[in-house]
Amino acid sequence: MQPYGAPAPAAYYAAPTDNGAVWTLVLGILGFFICPILGLIAFFTGGSAISRIQASQGRLNGDGIARVGRILGCVNVILWLLGILGAFLLFAACGAGLSQLSHLSIPSPTP
Repeated sequence: MQPYGAPAPAAYYAAPTDNGAVWTLVLGILGFFICPILGLIAFFTGGSAISRIQASQGRLNGDGIARVGRILGCVNVILWLLGILGAFLLFAACGAGLSQLSHLSIPSPTP
């Protein structure tokens, strides 16, 4: 019989996730539904979160989360810009089409 029990296994240390990385992901997702400015903010907060995580030398996790949030922010801003450009081109095409009809006379009502 052994007087002492088996030693407890060593506790596994998991580095905490950087809060900036989580916020980057949240802003990157919300930017699609609320406002494209959030996607732009996600891009910049993702850059600072990645820098913080790399400077921590393993004491912080979340670089993948920050990268995904940053990519979502980029895609968000690009899609909004393409939508604005498409709307502008649509209005320009409609305006050009209406200018082709300007030679037609519109009868005025006579009292």
